[in-house]
Amino acid sequence: MPAFRRHAPRHNRPPPVADDAPDHDHLEAILAVATDLVTTVDRAGQLVYANPAATSFFGIGDETAPTVWGPPPRWAVERYQNEIQPALRSRGRWEGELALTRHGDEIPVFCVLVAHRGPDGRIERVSSITRDLSEARRREASLQHHFTHDELTGLPNRTLLMDRLGVALARSARLTTGVAVLCCDLDRFKVVNEGLGAEGADEVLLRVAERLVESVRPGDTVARFGSDEFVLLCSDLTSPRDAVVLSERIQEAVRAPITVGDNELVVTLSIGIAYDETGVSRSDALVRDADAAMYRAKTSGRDRAEVFDDALRHRALDRLDTESGLRRAVDEGRLVVHYQPVIDLRDDRVSGFEALMRWEHPERGLLAPAEFMEVAEETGLIVPLGRHLFAEACQQTVAWQQGPGGEALGVYVNFSAAQLRHDAVVQDVAVVIDDTGIDPACVQVEVTEHVLLDDEDVAVRQIAALRDLGVKIVIDDFGTGYSSLAYLRRFPVDLLKVDRSFVSGVNGGTGDAAIVRGVIDLAHRLGLTAVAEGVESADQVATLRDLGCERAQGFLLGRPATGPTQTAFLAAQATPGRRTGPTGLPGAGAA
Repeated sequence: MPAFRRHAPRHNRPPPVADDAPDHDHLEAILAVATDLVTTVDRAGQLVYANPAATSFFGIGDETAPTVWGPPPRWAVERYQNEIQPALRSRGRWEGELALTRHGDEIPVFCVLVAHRGPDGRIERVSSITRDLSEARRREASLQHHFTHDELTGLPNRTLLMDRLGVALARSARLTTGVAVLCCDLDRFKVVNEGLGAEGADEVLLRVAERLVESVRPGDTVARFGSDEFVLLCSDLTSPRDAVVLSERIQEAVRAPITVGDNELVVTLSIGIAYDETGVSRSDALVRDADAAMYRAKTSGRDRAEVFDDALRHRALDRLDTESGLRRAVDEGRLVVHYQPVIDLRDDRVSGFEALMRWEHPERGLLAPAEFMEVAEETGLIVPLGRHLFAEACQQTVAWQQGPGGEALGVYVNFSAAQLRHDAVVQDVAVVIDDTGIDPACVQVEVTEHVLLDDEDVAVRQIAALRDLGVKIVIDDFGTGYSSLAYLRRFPVDLLKVDRSFVSGVNGGTGDAAIVRGVIDLAHRLGLTAVAEGVESADQVATLRDLGCERAQGFLLGRPATGPTQTAFLAAQATPGRRTGPTGLPGAGAA
């Protein structure tokens, strides 16, 4: 490729043509303000024209300026000879990207070359229009960085890590080395967020990110996937033990105290490890496996690492099967409501029913909530399931209230943490109350201590709003949490349910009797109603009566059953001269 010669033409313009001078003047005016670099060289490589932009860019005409343009590299000469020159000869035009070398740096440019032929058909001159792409490349690089990196920490994000993971797995297949993915989640980070605020929490995340980067090898990738979740990619490992050793090093580094303002805190990580030594795993599957192992680390006590294994794989497959089946069950109407009677111990009559979800599984039969509720909560299905349960229960209760023996019946419905956090939960309850016409005072919303403590501020707000609708609030499994007495001051509560673990020992020589007595007494002092769960013997009934417990439920008093079954039970109870069961309760054990 001919090099520009460093001297300006006499008039810095092509030779004028007399018969179209006005056109040349007009063109000259346009070229004078153009930002693109416009030049013309003759067949000898002599520069015969350069517009002001080119003059400035190339330093043309400034004999005192240092030479900044080096000779074209060999590859450029070869490209000119093999590609550009043949195109100019055959088509009279060439366009494409080139690289100019200035001060030793390559400058990307887009160039259009046009050949001007003489009367004999030979190329006499070549004009070029050149655009500097440096700023465009910088913007592209900045935009690419934005899409592939986390804004807060500057770490790679999910997109970039998944791309690198795909490359690492392909390389692992060739070299027979191992690849590990570590999902790292900060333990109880919500407490940090609430205590320090968003700005303080961000500072903690930055410090943790720094420690993660310092703990891994230079070739490893540390990415941020979400609020408090980091994912590490480690290649060229010899065994899963390498990943375990790395996780131990990471946890030790992260545990070091972090000072934010006047606060010093210690944060811990739960880590899940997924290892592949064949390179055949899918990137998304490996990350999913690591996440499953991390979840097990969380549920096993936090601040620990777990390696994904066959047992976890089977559990994960079971969960996927449960999730897909549960979604079909919602669409196919296989979710039904069963009702367990709650007995008023003062008159031995049914005061209400607790509504319980059941899944009529086509292969496994009737499933209790314990077999699918965890999956429902994790997937968000608990919200539509809970909405369905509440609507069905209220509708059934209104039907009972209009029949014999049901005038004063109430209904107890459990609300999970996910339901209570849902923005529309209060509106959903209000709609059901309005649609069914049920008296809100007959509705008992049950929440556990765990639900209350999951997000206290949200729980306080939502429970207050529910209570404003007129419904009653029940604390389920009372006494099994860590702050049973403390939250009674914050939450507007109407009933306490004594947990079955205490009721089972109410007639024994343990301290359970004292606990039950204390809970019942506490309820009365606070103006609340006490309900005993898990009653299974006549002796327990007698003791609970003596302690002043108002209500009770359990298998002795009535098992969960369908709405029609309990309708028949209520009708029998309302029949004059109805024979009582062995405990003295009408229909005891009959349902």
